[in-house]
Amino acid sequence: MLLELRVENLLLIERAELRLGPGLTVLTGETGAGKTVLAHALDLLLGGRPRSGIVRPGAGEAYVEGVFALPDGLFDDPELTELRERMPDGQAEVVLGRRVAAEGRSRAFV
Repeated sequence: MLLELRVENLLLIERAELRLGPGLTVLTGETGAGKTVLAHALDLLLGGRPRSGIVRPGAGEAYVEGVFALPDGLFDDPELTELRERMPDGQAEVVLGRRVAAEGRSRAFV
């Protein structure tokens, strides 16, 4: 589950931070309010290709970051043994980040 979303220099958003609570979250707003930008941010976090012009004009790079809660029992899967061994004991969250340079190159972080 997504707990937090941070966005910097992505399209029209200079800086935004969104904290999500339990249950259903609905994003509503007028045309141009930034709903689609948040969808682009999630797409980038999950490995989507950055489209040209996604970095806010005048900025050198865009950055998106998401904090995700790990579901109970995730590491019970034998295929995740290596990941389980690398996680700190009791770690219940993972942070994913992605930087996109104005010229289009990007780097992802876990």
